[in-house]
Amino acid sequence: MAYIFKTNPHYTALIKKCIYELDALNIPISKDILFKTNTGFSKYGFCKKTPRGETNFVIAINKWFENDLDIEETIMHELAHTIDGCYNHGAKFKHYAEIINQEYNLNITVVGRYKLNEKAYKNKGSKRKVFEPKELDPKTMVLMYCPGCHRQFVIKKTAIKFNSRWVCKRCNKKLLYV
Repeated sequence: MAYIFKTNPHYTALIKKCIYELDALNIPISKDILFKTNTGFSKYGFCKKTPRGETNFVIAINKWFENDLDIEETIMHELAHTIDGCYNHGAKFKHYAEIINQEYNLNITVVGRYKLNEKAYKNKGSKRKVFEPKELDPKTMVLMYCPGCHRQFVIKKTAIKFNSRWVCKRCNKKLLYV
């Protein structure tokens, strides 16, 4: 059992501080966690159980936070998920979150409302695979149409590789290349 840190030195120091504070309160967090960073704009952090592997949990904290308080609240939130019976946001999770909030003057909630660095949003929408025909970029996209409703779609070439059978959401016909 051990903590494994695959984070930058600043995040590692904040994680260790949070672990120390929870240990001081005798809050029974897991002692077998891999910590790492994640990117993007939709998740501040996450905690996943690992079925088999080097640790029992993986906790990822977004690398685009702008201040330490937001990072610490997210770390505390995710660490609380490692307590037996707290993997969801049920009553036991809320009970421990309230203890932590009162003791350390934090605001651990079920849903965070944090501001991330603007770099987190630079690729917002990049996971989108279907576009309007006016957005066609012939280098990276292909034009497709539906033989049923005659609508046209633009799809990223990289998305075609992963799903060779694209279907119209309106009439369920297989899309064809133009």
